[in-house]
Parts: sequence; structure tokens; C-alpha cells
Amino acid sequence: MQTSKQINIHRETPQVTNWQYNYNDHIIRNEKSYWRIKNYIKSNPQNWEEDEFYAP
Repeated sequence: MQTSKQINIHRETPQVTNWQYNYNDHIIRNEKSYWRIKNYIKSNPQNWEEDEFYAP
């Protein structure tokens, strides 16, 4: 909360949400899960142009 508050003070944007509201952590439980997540992270920047929040 304090980090978000400081961001909003700096930006002069009171009460704006700064974090993803539906973010989920994921515990990597096996090698298959590790590779799936690693590939997602590695290839994700290629999808940024299609992202609805993309700002060049």
C-alpha cells in the first residue's frame, strides 16, 4: 500500500490502482510446469503489441 501511495503522490494521481488486480503467483511443482512458465515469460514480450495496455 505504501509503495502505491508514493507512486500516486509522485504522479499526482490520488487513489489510482498501480498493480494488477487479478495477479496470481504460481508455485512451480515439477519440471513440466517450470518449462511451461519459462517459455511463457520468454515469449511474452512478443505479444505486447496485441496487449490492450500496450503503449509504445
